[in-house]
Amino acid sequence: MKKLEIKAQRKISKTQFILMGSMAVVGLIFLGWLMNNLTLVSWDFRNNLWSPVSLLVQGESPYNIQSLSPDGGAVWFPIVIGLFFPLGWISFSYASVLWLVLSVGLIIVLVIIAANGEKPRILPFSLGLLVIFLHPRVIAHLQLGQYTIFAVISFLLATYVFAKGKLFWTAFFVAIALAKPQLGFLIVPGIAIACFHRDGLKSAIKYISYLIVITVLFSIPLFIGYWNWIPDFFAALQQNPGWAQPSLLSILGSRLGAAGILIWLITAVIFSLINGWIWYRLPPTDAIYWSLALTPLVTPYIWSWDFVMIMPLFVRTLYEIRRIPSYAILLGGYAVSWWGMFQIIMQTNGDDQYFVWVSWTTFILILIALALEKMKGNRPSLIENFAEI
Repeated sequence: MKKLEIKAQRKISKTQFILMGSMAVVGLIFLGWLMNNLTLVSWDFRNNLWSPVSLLVQGESPYNIQSLSPDGGAVWFPIVIGLFFPLGWISFSYASVLWLVLSVGLIIVLVIIAANGEKPRILPFSLGLLVIFLHPRVIAHLQLGQYTIFAVISFLLATYVFAKGKLFWTAFFVAIALAKPQLGFLIVPGIAIACFHRDGLKSAIKYISYLIVITVLFSIPLFIGYWNWIPDFFAALQQNPGWAQPSLLSILGSRLGAAGILIWLITAVIFSLINGWIWYRLPPTDAIYWSLALTPLVTPYIWSWDFVMIMPLFVRTLYEIRRIPSYAILLGGYAVSWWGMFQIIMQTNGDDQYFVWVSWTTFILILIALALEKMKGNRPSLIENFAEI
């Protein structure tokens, strides 16, 4: 009898392995086709990182990039320039390929981390990779050479070292993520609340102090390379065009004026309270998934490629659920959303504001899948943690 069970387990494992391999091959072929037919622009990487660091290592202002990119401006915060300034000694073509490889590698790391300390199961691991790599806004993220995936991994690492009581390294990883500070809209205060809850006000103040000090330390290469960079930094921020964004604030403000801004403000306060409650009551390694997913819904400044922030919760949910109806809701909804995004890209000029619905629908799909799983008798740890409160 035991031999038959072992044989069945091996058969299942072999089937899963074939399924994983098939999906991975199809996904890589499709991604390769997209990358080959859609020009790898690396626009954001060039303007916000490579041009600044290239100028910095030559002793010029990193935020006055018109000599290298006349049609662009640098708006990523100085910490990313201080961290990645060695890229300035590499040609743009090599640096952009390296950045793409690092980004792809970090996405794979993300899918592994989302297993929450367990050995990743083959099926959700494979589905997680496919879902992320085939997501139209993730593809845009990779094309543009965006930074958000680096920020997401840094935030996740911050909570894992925080859980081990290493406050300095928590602030270190948060600081790295804040090259795009709007991404920390809910997470920075969330970790401060977790510090306060675990070790008191002194710990929260220590965390904020570390964050400030580390940010200054990462800015030292800029002072060494070109000491008077700060005026150009603020000038670059002021000259950044006011494009329509897929944020609640941008959409409501442009359509309803002051009333729309007030609606966003009320929504932001409500979400901030929910976020604070999550960080106060849940383990930080669980809270971060919810906080990452909530950020695109309410942060005042966001782009559609930043929706990669919701992917950790999506993949974590793939690991948590077990039943076919839950998978059907989550993956079926994803397929419909994918088709909607594809139609926007093909049928319109692709303005980013048209994708405002993507993060909201994805978040709702996750909630429905987890709730359905609970109704069917399974208790995913994310739901279980809420139930214990």
